[in-house]
Amino acid sequence: MLAPKEIGFMQGRYFWVQLILINMLIAAMLTLVSKDRLLSNLIFSNCIGFSIVFMLMLCTRFSGNGRLTLGVILFGVPSGVAMGIALGLLALGQITSAGNPFNENVDAFIYSTIIGAIATSYFIMREKRLHANAALAAAKLLATDRERQLTTIQLQLLQAQIEPHFLFNTLSSIVSLVDVDSATAKKMLESLTTYLRSTLVRTRSKAFKVADEAEVLNAYLSIQSIRMGKRLCYSITVDESCMQLPLPPFLIQPLVENSIKHGIEPSINGGSIQISFALRNATLYCEVVDTGGGITKSSGTAGMGMGLDNIRERLHSLFNNEATLTITQNDGEGVTAVVAITYHSLTQVDASEELTINDELSTSTGLQK
Repeated sequence: MLAPKEIGFMQGRYFWVQLILINMLIAAMLTLVSKDRLLSNLIFSNCIGFSIVFMLMLCTRFSGNGRLTLGVILFGVPSGVAMGIALGLLALGQITSAGNPFNENVDAFIYSTIIGAIATSYFIMREKRLHANAALAAAKLLATDRERQLTTIQLQLLQAQIEPHFLFNTLSSIVSLVDVDSATAKKMLESLTTYLRSTLVRTRSKAFKVADEAEVLNAYLSIQSIRMGKRLCYSITVDESCMQLPLPPFLIQPLVENSIKHGIEPSINGGSIQISFALRNATLYCEVVDTGGGITKSSGTAGMGMGLDNIRERLHSLFNNEATLTITQNDGEGVTAVVAITYHSLTQVDASEELTINDELSTSTGLQK
């Protein structure tokens, strides 16, 4: 059975075009196997076809439950055939007072009923298949959305675990610097303010710009360089061609945190971190290069850490096979991490949900940089 919303095969231009084509095909076949003219067969075929559809719609509407049941089909098809034959005879002027033309069309009635039932079954099965495909596509889309939401939640949980520890250490450093070096304490507080603003923006948006990501990383590394002193040097380079490209948040910062935690901090002499964003061969390359301990001294930088796994899962969820994360040991010291995302897939990021840091500040915090 099909509910009224399920009998869409009797609605829309595509159905009526199909109906006319089937009527023409039947008329052509009848012309080949009989002595009737093509015009007469076309008139009868279309009258019968449209009458069957009309009777099915009428019976469905007044069937009580509003469904296209077997009973509706058993009544609607034959009555539609009878109505169509009558209309065809009337259109051809074959209904006269002399004789009974209906007696001469019993075979036509039987054949037309069988053909009408077959055609109706075809349309019903086709509509069921279309509904099943649509339901399957909707289920796949829902599963993809849930996978993306789960990945985002996992990243937010990871961020929630990292933030309190980072915030506590930064505030402790500020407190210890207030009396001995107020200028440095002020600089660290300004960097922390910028970082917290940008974190607020990133939790509310699916994507912002590469330039915003660079500003976030600069604030984060500024805090770390004050805390670690001369043991940490860093640089951030952003090509003009990619500054305004959308970039999902929480992709690059975990790589920088890995470089500090597993590369720079364990080293007695510290090291440096170079971050670059460049657009080459229609691909955005985000590189994080450090001179720390390297892969052999820390399993966390070997690409097996939770943060790196989350990045890979998120890249796959957002960009399928059009984004990669690679971790390699440098020839000298340290590790190079590269996130590569094709320009085509980046442009598919929903621009309506992009927020820049300054836009968000003007509407939510009221704080000044």
